[in-house]
Amino acid sequence: MTILQQALIFAWLVASVLLCIRVRRLEPAQLRAAVHLCLPVLVLALPVLASRFFRWPANLEKWIFFSILIVFSLWQLISCRKHGRKAHVYDRTASWLSFLLMLAATVLSLTGHREFCLPVVLWWVILVALVSSLRVLLILMNHYYRNYVGHRVESEGKSIRITWFYDLLKMTVFPVLFVSLLPFSIVWASYLSGLDHLARTLILTPFIKLMTAQGEPALTVSMLMLLISVALFYVFRYLNYFIKSWYGVLKRARTGTDEEFTLANNLIAVLVWFLYAVVIVNLLNIPTGALAMVGTGLAAGVGLAMKDIINNAVYGIQLMSGRLKVGDWIVCDGMRGQVSAISYQSTQVRTIDGGLVSFLNADLFGKNFKNLTRGYAYEFVKIIFGVRYGTDVEKVRSVVQEALLPLQVRNENGMDVVDPARGVSVVFEEFADSSVNVAVKQFVLVHLKAVYTAQAQELIYNALNASGIEIPFPQRDIHIVTQE
Repeated sequence: MTILQQALIFAWLVASVLLCIRVRRLEPAQLRAAVHLCLPVLVLALPVLASRFFRWPANLEKWIFFSILIVFSLWQLISCRKHGRKAHVYDRTASWLSFLLMLAATVLSLTGHREFCLPVVLWWVILVALVSSLRVLLILMNHYYRNYVGHRVESEGKSIRITWFYDLLKMTVFPVLFVSLLPFSIVWASYLSGLDHLARTLILTPFIKLMTAQGEPALTVSMLMLLISVALFYVFRYLNYFIKSWYGVLKRARTGTDEEFTLANNLIAVLVWFLYAVVIVNLLNIPTGALAMVGTGLAAGVGLAMKDIINNAVYGIQLMSGRLKVGDWIVCDGMRGQVSAISYQSTQVRTIDGGLVSFLNADLFGKNFKNLTRGYAYEFVKIIFGVRYGTDVEKVRSVVQEALLPLQVRNENGMDVVDPARGVSVVFEEFADSSVNVAVKQFVLVHLKAVYTAQAQELIYNALNASGIEIPFPQRDIHIVTQE
């Protein structure tokens, strides 16, 4: 390792640690404590990096390095005890980990394992620099969201058109970088310590290697393959989210309705994760013949054992394909509510009293449930009241229609509460025993039926009283005959 490489690594370490402390906007006391806690590691990096360039006498090298580790271990311990309580929990944890690693390196040096002592300390230095750099990038990403993406989300609403780049960083880039920190720092430290063969062994040599009866590799897992598998998991997870989101955007733009696409989302998820499974099988060299044999053997048993589960899944697909969707209002078994979730096993309905009822898909499919909002968002509402015989029905009609005008407005989504195509009609209903019954007929938004009915009844009652129209109540005459 040249002097330039040493200088660059040391400069990177110092810059990343100090920048990480600065951008977190700590309180002054926490800021001073963080600097004191990280100083031992920063200063220790100098002799560690220099040891790869300057060669000390062989008889003194062991004791010089041991003395350096003792001094810095004590320094780190004193800093932890003195400034740990004032520091942020992240800095306090990192400083105690640094002390434990210095202590372990000191023991290795004392027991004559200096060839492992130097790579361990160098690994920690590189890992601290990598973690600090990643933490700085994470803080900058959060600033980017608050300053640029967040304002657009608040004004325009959350959409993949706005958040796709932030979601890519959050769901894929940073998780992959975080998972790669530990193995990458180990390999890099081994390389800088002159242990090139160890670096290649760590990253390329399979730690799981199964063979077939013919001597061919059946399952091969190395650190590189494992890292690629984990990285692909985050890539396919974002791909699943990305496709679902764009499908929803395009579908809503074409239909003009804000709805959930449960079936389409499930199909997209199945296809994406199936593709991921195929890639992993080929990457890890998993024998497909063995998988086919196992799958064939389990198919019959699983089919019998999971008959009900498969039955519910099939009916769930049929429900999601057209008969039902999340957000629909239904009436089933005398219960009225809104569909809150549809899975491959059950459908959950939130009732009007706040309860949550779960129906198995097979049971719900066989029931004569009524979908109140499928194809039409309004429900018929009829309010019946009585007026005294001899009352002018035309006057009643005029009073009631005028009283209900305040309810013929739009809701928060811009939809008419009362269907304007049908309006509000007041009609003669029947001749009752004590009154002439009048019916108010209208089509109201399904989810507002209860609220609308209560408000309409109150308005009708007040309007009839204000107009002097009598609402009779049943009367009975009782004649008592006495015998003398």
